[in-house]
Amino acid sequence: MKIEIEHELARQLVEAKYRLNGLPEHGMTWEQKQINHLMAVAPENWVGIALKRLKPAYAGNPNAELRAEVVTLYHKISKRGIAIDRKELARLIEEYTEKLRQDPFSEKLYKTLDWLKRVKVGADGKLRTELKPYHSITGRTGLMGTTPVNGFKVFRQALISAPKDNTTLSVDYTACEAGILAALSGDPKLKDDYANSDDLYETIANHLRNQGEEQLERKQAKTLFLTSIYGAKPNTIALKLKLSETDTERLQKQVMDYYTVAFTWLQERTIESYRSKLITSDSWQIHVSPDVRPTQIRNWPIQMMGMEIINSACLQADQKMLKVVGVVHDCIYIECRNENVEEETAALQKAMTQASRQQLDGFVLKTSVDFTTHC
Repeated sequence: MKIEIEHELARQLVEAKYRLNGLPEHGMTWEQKQINHLMAVAPENWVGIALKRLKPAYAGNPNAELRAEVVTLYHKISKRGIAIDRKELARLIEEYTEKLRQDPFSEKLYKTLDWLKRVKVGADGKLRTELKPYHSITGRTGLMGTTPVNGFKVFRQALISAPKDNTTLSVDYTACEAGILAALSGDPKLKDDYANSDDLYETIANHLRNQGEEQLERKQAKTLFLTSIYGAKPNTIALKLKLSETDTERLQKQVMDYYTVAFTWLQERTIESYRSKLITSDSWQIHVSPDVRPTQIRNWPIQMMGMEIINSACLQADQKMLKVVGVVHDCIYIECRNENVEEETAALQKAMTQASRQQLDGFVLKTSVDFTTHC
């Protein structure tokens, strides 16, 4: 009953702004269609949990309406689902069952087969995963169950399909965490490298090679940079890079010295978060207790901003009448008619670009087409 009451309060909040006045759907604005959908939403647990977490922390917050719109949109996306090739799914299950018979003690094979068996496809050939907006501590959307876009990416090309004469595709933000850090910190070198290089992590690897670090590859440079911005120690990073702790410590110092403004900002932001006991974004906030680890605090502002950007991008894509069928971290999946692929891909990338520009005070995150399948 409590969940139903909270859901009803959220519905009234949005309805107060966008009165329907008996309009037929074809005559409604986008906002009115949103509230029309919200009115039809059953008070399911995932909706109730999201609203329950929002209510006490954001009573009277001016962005409550935005969050209600996001909850509504993600519910709509959850119900659409992604088309799956059921024959290919059955074939893969059979293939990995046989592999496991031949190697019954393989943990990797066991996990893969378990994942494949948990991909549940409806009678219409759609896999539906409940998106839980504002589920994590940073406001990031949580995913219930398992999907081919939230597990073994190697299976996407085989499993993800599209309805007849349609295409399913996804667009991802490129090096999202690095771009957000560049914008938030204002580091001129990082901003320039992100905006003007084809591959930021190859640029970092080249910089380190110029310093005499010939053995470092692009993948290692990416790991080094990302783990460093989240405060990992050299001994932890060394295991990932498969290098000595001494070499890793030297490499980490070179990266931190090169992007000194960004790493100084991370340190100062962490100290300020402990002092103020709060981290805030446009529509979210986190209480910082004394027992929270510094590595967590360094991560939170970047992830919170990523949440704001992807939510804004999804809302703008929906306003453009794009059929969003999936959201995974910094990646958006849409379904469209084959003849409209170029037009709708461009529209999605424009929405994602605009969302980053709005949230990052003019700085733009780059996007790339991550996946495409036709039928």
